[in-house]
Order: sequence, then C-alpha cells, then structure tokens
Amino acid sequence: MAMFHLVLSAWLLAAPPGAAAQARSFLGELAAGQYAKAEAACDAQVRARAPAAALRQLWESLERAHGAYRSLGATRVVATVRGVTVTRTNATFARASIGLQVAINGAGQVAGIFIVAASAAAGARRPAAEPLPDWKPPPYVRRAGFHEVKVTIGSAPWALPGFLTIPNGPGPFPAVVLVAGSGPEDADETIGPNKPFKDLAWGLASRGIAVLRYAKRTYEYPRQCAALPDFTVTQEYVEDAQAALALLAARPEIARDRIFVLGHSEGGMVAPRIAASRLAAGMISLAGSAQPLQRSVVMQVKYLASLRPPRATAAMVREAEADAQAIESPALRPGMSVSLLGAPLPAAYVLDLRGYDPARAAAALDKPVLVLQGGKDYQVTRVDYGIWRRGLAGDKLAAFHFYPALSHLFMPVSGAPSPADYAVAGHVAASVVAQIAAWLRSRG
Repeated sequence: MAMFHLVLSAWLLAAPPGAAAQARSFLGELAAGQYAKAEAACDAQVRARAPAAALRQLWESLERAHGAYRSLGATRVVATVRGVTVTRTNATFARASIGLQVAINGAGQVAGIFIVAASAAAGARRPAAEPLPDWKPPPYVRRAGFHEVKVTIGSAPWALPGFLTIPNGPGPFPAVVLVAGSGPEDADETIGPNKPFKDLAWGLASRGIAVLRYAKRTYEYPRQCAALPDFTVTQEYVEDAQAALALLAARPEIARDRIFVLGHSEGGMVAPRIAASRLAAGMISLAGSAQPLQRSVVMQVKYLASLRPPRATAAMVREAEADAQAIESPALRPGMSVSLLGAPLPAAYVLDLRGYDPARAAAALDKPVLVLQGGKDYQVTRVDYGIWRRGLAGDKLAAFHFYPALSHLFMPVSGAPSPADYAVAGHVAASVVAQIAAWLRSRG
C-alpha cells in the first residue's frame, strides 16, 4: 500500500555483529520515551525523515490504537541484504501484539522501522492471517452464511497459504481473487488493527460471492524475493494471482465463467495484467494506482509535508523528486539498482512498470471493469481516479463509483486523512461491500 504506516524501510534490506541487540535497544528507547536517544541511533537519512518528534508520534499512535505498552518479545534477524540486517520483534500492548521490523545498517545504525502483522514478528513460519485480538467481524457479516477453508496457492518454491471463503448452499458461485497492495502483505492485508481483505471476504461471502485471499510472495518468502536481482511485478503479483485463478476454476463450487480479479492499491494497478488471463471474467480496482510508482510517492510525500504538523520534510520532497528523475532516466538498465526514499529497488522492477498505463490496459481487456475510489485517500487520489475514467471513457463495460468520505482502506475518515488513520480500528464500509456484490452478481 505504498507509503502507509512506513517510517522508512529498506527493500528487505553477512549481518553486522549485535544487529539484533541494537534493534532491541532502539525499540526499548522508544518504549521508554527516550525519543532523542532513539533518533541518535538512526542513520542520517532516517534522522532527516523521522526526527525525535516523528518517532514520538509513531509510538504514541501505537499506544492510542492498541493500549498501553507492556513488553518486547524476542528479537530475531530475518533477512540480510546489501549490508543491511532486518530484524523483527513482537511488541505487546494492552489490547494487541504488533510486529516491529527494524533495519540495521553496516555501521550499526537504524536504517528503517516498519510496522508488520504480529504473526510475522518473531520470524517463524506464519499463519496467513492470524487475527489481532481486537478484530471483530463487521455488522454486515452473516457468519452462518458461509464457511472457510485453508488452501495453498501455487507450488514450491513459492507455495502460498490462503483462505477460500465459500457461501453455504448448492452453488456454483461467482468468485473473486483478492490482490493486495504493495509491500509484504498477509492474506488479510493487515495494517494495525484493520483487516480490509478479511472484511471483504466475509462480507462478500455473506452475499453469495466466493472469495480467495492469500499471503503475498514478499510476505511469505522475503529473503528469497530479496535475493532475486531482477525482481518484477510479474514475480510479486501476476504469477501467484494466475495460480489463484486456476485454483478457483478447478473447484466445483465456483462458476468458472464468473471468476473476477479485485486489486487494491498497487494490486489494482496490476489487476489488468492479471485479468488478461482467459480464466478471468473481469476486474475490480479498489483505489488502484494509475500513476507511475515514483510519481505517486512524490505526490504522497508532498501531501504529508503539507499536514499540520508536517509528516514529511522539505528534504524528503526533494529526495523523492530526485529519485523519480533517476527512475525515469533513459540510462536505467536491468541489473542496476535505484532508490526510492532510501529504499533500494531493482531497476528491473521499475522498468517493468515504465510506460505501463493501467487504465489503457483495462480498456483493452474487453471485459467488465469496476473502479472504486475513496475521497479521503491521500495515497491514491482523485488524480488516479480521473486517469481511470479517461482511459475507460466510452467503454460500456466499465463502471465507476466515488465515495467522498472513505479512506485508502475504504473506511470512514473524519478530517484531513493522514497515516494515523491506519491505527484506528474500522471496517470496509458496508456500502462498498454491497456495491461490489451487486456488480459481481449482475455479471452473470
């Protein structure tokens, strides 16, 4: 989901001695309120982006969302890439356990901190969607109306755990594959106390739609993905989503000619590529990015810098703009590396998206397309929504819906949207679930 609750994270960045201890010390300083000391432990780039005041804001937002801090669990090294060691620690608060990923560079400095699902925190093999204690089904879910089974998407070496949620009854049912946003997402697309994909799966299944959701490859196999020098969106998204389509097509409970792709955020950007499969009857974009990745990041950083108090600095804006220019350079070639706000990316990844127009690709499908957008979304905005509308203008198979008061997660937001919204427990709006279900049922 692009730049959500990220302070700064390496791309899954020989581990330096004591990296786990250094990460644990940094988290201990945050927990003790020693924010200036925590800032001093960071490298120059993190200090510029996340000074003591921002670190305080991060920690206090966790306590507001999950209750008072209680303890830290074990700290373990989970990946080492390009001289940076990534650690994970489970932090227990009054109402939930939260995974905290800290990156330590070769000089022993903090190179990034990232909030992940608690089930990923200890570095062990993870269940695909272990719920946080404070998640409860939204009111629109009819738990007696469906059942859920565990499934495996694809095969070794990239087998992924997932869940197939199936309405009760004879079937066959229309179905949808959920494709998550950027970064290492679990099957529920967990962010803080929120699980938007579990909301969608249970809400749609309550309305007669089967739903398949699964952990992303970058979540289940972070080290293996980081080791690929030419990693692209094909490996991150397309191959696994196509395997998910094939799994649905082989199930007797599923109507083979009514299987759709639903992508959120970057998943919505890539959805036209996936929906080009002969197994896909159409696609849905939820806050699908329509601009190039690097330009979207520039837009987000500028917005965060405009907030009061600012969530980004002028230096971050300049860096994002410089990174975007480097990514757009005609000299960029596969095998090279680029940076996006300090996070190294394989050049192959951004080259794979260069020149890609999601809206134009969706129009070329000659299949039904539904585009949904929230008006309180600062990550994917009205600009993106306008690109989708223009790209699909005149397409009789395209439908659009705009929700003025909903966020990037399609949850209600009051006031100006900000990263703090992700720490507030909520659910995907009932109107969104109803809209998707009605559209899918009408595609028979």
